[in-house]
Amino acid sequence: MIIGQTPCFSLKEIIKKGKTDIDVYPLNSKNCYFFFSARYAIWAGLKVLGITSEKNILMPSYNCGTEIDPLLDRKIQVKYYEVKSNLEVDIDDMVRQIDTSTAAILVTHYLGFPQPIDKIREICNTKKLFLIEDCAHAFLTTYKSKNVGTFGDISVFSIRKTLPIPNGGALVINNENFKFKEKQIKSSPLSTFFMAVELLKGKTQQGNSSVFEMFITMVVRSVALMNEIFKVILRVLRKLLSYKGLALIHVNYYEFERELAQWKMSTISERIIRNINYKKIKEIRRKNYEYLLMKLPKMQDIEVVFNTLPEGVCPLFFPIVVSDRQYYYQKFIERGIKTHQYWQYFHDAVPWDKFPKAVFLKKHVLGLPIHQDINFDHLDRMIEVFKDTNNANVE
Repeated sequence: MIIGQTPCFSLKEIIKKGKTDIDVYPLNSKNCYFFFSARYAIWAGLKVLGITSEKNILMPSYNCGTEIDPLLDRKIQVKYYEVKSNLEVDIDDMVRQIDTSTAAILVTHYLGFPQPIDKIREICNTKKLFLIEDCAHAFLTTYKSKNVGTFGDISVFSIRKTLPIPNGGALVINNENFKFKEKQIKSSPLSTFFMAVELLKGKTQQGNSSVFEMFITMVVRSVALMNEIFKVILRVLRKLLSYKGLALIHVNYYEFERELAQWKMSTISERIIRNINYKKIKEIRRKNYEYLLMKLPKMQDIEVVFNTLPEGVCPLFFPIVVSDRQYYYQKFIERGIKTHQYWQYFHDAVPWDKFPKAVFLKKHVLGLPIHQDINFDHLDRMIEVFKDTNNANVE
């Protein structure tokens, strides 16, 4: 049985026409604009705000790295503030980093758990700074009954991280003094196809598969193999013919390609998001998170990052801090379970020696999948991996 890292779409969600209007934030916002991925939404948002190279933006030390490149591409200076071990921003350090050249503060709502964004909004108002909300992980999350993403002058979402779509990021402009006026073009259908096949290949299997489901699995694996062969051919052509090969750029790659900044979310993604039960997605993710909180055995070398699930949170996955992340990752892979080795990449622009807490988190956080394709049987299987492979004392 395969337990996938992310949710997968169904054929019905592509074929069905779907709702004309989507009553969920930010998809229902008149100032929401869709992009190939969130990093390009950030790039567009910076242009909307008109932040120039003479200014700097404060950014959390614990970061993915992909959110840094849009700033560097626009030649905006980056300063970093501390993040605590519980993934809450250090507001005191944030304030200390503000100087006369600071134009904005970027705040990340890690894994769907919101920061004290109302307090940070007050700081930005007092200091006359823009607030950029990084809601890449926080789609469907609310904070004090208000949608996360509505506090910032602009906010950015990576809706593909929560939804079963091959690509899709969003920029929301809350500050009425600014408008998005850039021309967008269609994303590469080939790129969409590559990612769609990858999603299907890693689809979570539900219990005992029927003959039909096993047949479909075989078909998908065959297509995936041809898919990889085709990509190899394209890579060879790119080298021989100086072909840019933008379709080969994976939506998860750390590369930043300015030409992709014009790409819209794909038609397939647009169609899928109109056929989704958003309330159900949030309910399942929360129930799965709470189940692991209750059932996960206590072990000496495992620490749960968030021991409670606050009201309104739509968790991205279940984060734990482990002593040897690679060991656990491999043990899960052996059982057919794809976990998240969360944020392994160390961007060269970050002075990592100044942020040991962020370095520790980047080396030790492991994410267990809890998405909407996961059920309690899947979670029990994850728990068994810990029980079977951990040499520490289990209570």
